[in-house]
Amino acid sequence: MLEKRGGYIAGFLGCSLFSLLCTGMIFQGQTWMVDNSRVGEIATSRVENPGTSLEHPLESKQSMVASAWSQKRDHIDMSEVTTAEHMLIGVINPRTVYQVGDTLVVRIVARDAKGRQKTNGGDFLLAKLCTTAKSRVKACTAGQVTDRGNGVYIARFFLSWPGSLAISVRLGHSSESVEVLKRIRDNFLDRRVTKCSFVDEISGEEEWVHCTFSRNDSINPRDICDYSRSIPNATWYCQRPTRVKACQSITACNRDYPASLKLHETMVTASEAALFNSTLANLDVPNKVKITVKGNRIRDGVEGKTLPPCGPQLAESSSEGYWYNKTWHSLRCKPLRIHSSPLDYKCLRNKSITILGDSTGRQYFGYLEDLVQKITAQLPEGKREWERKHKSMKVDFVFHTFPRNHGTPALQVRYLKYVADEVDRIVGGPNMMVVLCFWAHYNAEPLETFRSRVWGIRYAIERLLNRYPDTKIVWRTGAMQGHVKLEHFLENSNWYTHQLIHEAKQILGDLNIFILDVWEMSLCEEPFYSLHPGPDIIKGHVEMMLSYLCSN
Repeated sequence: MLEKRGGYIAGFLGCSLFSLLCTGMIFQGQTWMVDNSRVGEIATSRVENPGTSLEHPLESKQSMVASAWSQKRDHIDMSEVTTAEHMLIGVINPRTVYQVGDTLVVRIVARDAKGRQKTNGGDFLLAKLCTTAKSRVKACTAGQVTDRGNGVYIARFFLSWPGSLAISVRLGHSSESVEVLKRIRDNFLDRRVTKCSFVDEISGEEEWVHCTFSRNDSINPRDICDYSRSIPNATWYCQRPTRVKACQSITACNRDYPASLKLHETMVTASEAALFNSTLANLDVPNKVKITVKGNRIRDGVEGKTLPPCGPQLAESSSEGYWYNKTWHSLRCKPLRIHSSPLDYKCLRNKSITILGDSTGRQYFGYLEDLVQKITAQLPEGKREWERKHKSMKVDFVFHTFPRNHGTPALQVRYLKYVADEVDRIVGGPNMMVVLCFWAHYNAEPLETFRSRVWGIRYAIERLLNRYPDTKIVWRTGAMQGHVKLEHFLENSNWYTHQLIHEAKQILGDLNIFILDVWEMSLCEEPFYSLHPGPDIIKGHVEMMLSYLCSN
């Protein structure tokens, strides 16, 4: 069964010779041939900024703002743009001393470069509450921000530990920048160009052509190589080579950086590009708000209730948790602490973990392989030799196929695999955990491409759970990453990541799987946001996964 959105079956990408994915441009030589009729189809099913709740009059105001930014703007009055320097932060109903378990409520007012309050919402704000620089303890938690739609934002922080704490609010993007990002997302069916190599089996002649995720119906089907597959809900099209005629001659693919950069130049005007420079994007809002919190730190429960093991359908909480001296303390479930000792052997013995996804998934794989080696080395001699022979602790990793932000050397097509296909191959059971983790490579794709990929995986998960109902499945969400250049924002803005988290939860939320939301964990990362998080963060993720795997 395929998920149909906007009048067409959108795609998702994967394995073998006839396995890849879909967008909406076909290339003839170096000339873009965009099927603009498809843009409207994709735009009709957008889900706007999650977590924003607006009254009807304010919805009209927001619609007017969005309409004003629906076309490129050659001139932007920068004095009207939201600026971090002039924003205001204040505590609502401040107290001299707070208690652990209280909620700190903060009011944030967006203002432009002339100090005038904004009358519309849409700014992308990130908030956290951390110990002060002089504290002997290093702790931090993320705040949950609500957009009132009128230039006012409310941030709530659940207080989990005592001490002297300071608020940090960052303007990730002004509302003007967000509108540009929305327009690019909705009107460009690709923000990154992929090219593939075709090699003639007899002559060895090689030819490179552009490939994409959406078919241009204005082009004769005979001029297109179609690698679409229905079971994983995937489409992938390449311009048919002019010299190497056979479509089965495809061998390798990678990102076309020059073509991608040239495409970026068509997306925004010089004035719009200025919205993403270092004077307007990813800036901290000046404030001197500090509070004092007293009481006992929350450890294994909230409001007298013991936290459950991590797993599916966890109860909602006012906070995902907090970092305390490089250890993540979840407020939704109880992680399984890793000791790199025989204690962990009780958890991992006779267990299998298959990780399907991206380079962060590869970090999990490396961490777990190293953990297995450390555990084995500390076992008594007899057990150690038995374990080395039988390998009862198994970890495997498979990288997902396109879209991939991959340069050189090009990826060999024969090694590329659909996640849905890999899930279908799994023999499950209570000792099997499947970890699904990908998002960053999808930031530069239309929402429909991500949705259709996730729908295809959902169907594979349902098939797996029908065969082996007690298989444990984890879906890890996206996280923050740092940006410097314009191309980083246009392809991989954290605002795009936030949308993908919402989409995945909408599609997968009712399944019997553990959705590991790491967004708030990543907000506290210091000194900057890294696409590939450090070992403490990877350990925090893995400890929650193992809590689920070993909950019995």
